[in-house]
Amino acid sequence: RSVTRSYYRNSAGGMLLFDLTNRASFESVRQWHREVTDTVQPFRIVFLLVGHKSDLAGQRRVGRKEAEKLAASLGAQYIETSAKDASNVVQAFQMLTLAIYQALQTGRLAPTEAWDGVKS
Repeated sequence: RSVTRSYYRNSAGGMLLFDLTNRASFESVRQWHREVTDTVQPFRIVFLLVGHKSDLAGQRRVGRKEAEKLAASLGAQYIETSAKDASNVVQAFQMLTLAIYQALQTGRLAPTEAWDGVKS
């Protein structure tokens, strides 16, 4: 965990991933979100919530509406992806990149001198 936390520092954005076929992974998202936001205080990170394994529709344990509701409560966008069939993987990175750019443009996210992330 201490190694993982060092990756959060100076980050502009992050993807909170959960497995659509694993209810417990979805229920852990709030904990991961809280851990990251607590670690980077007083700075902010732009988040994207990603439900992966969308190709396994028959094994799904988390509904889209429920995931969208969680994303909204975290102030994040939501997308479903599948590495197996490559659906929405590129789009997820594009969404996060655009959200970071917009946050920089609006001042919601501001780089500091020590920031190793995005340079503007």
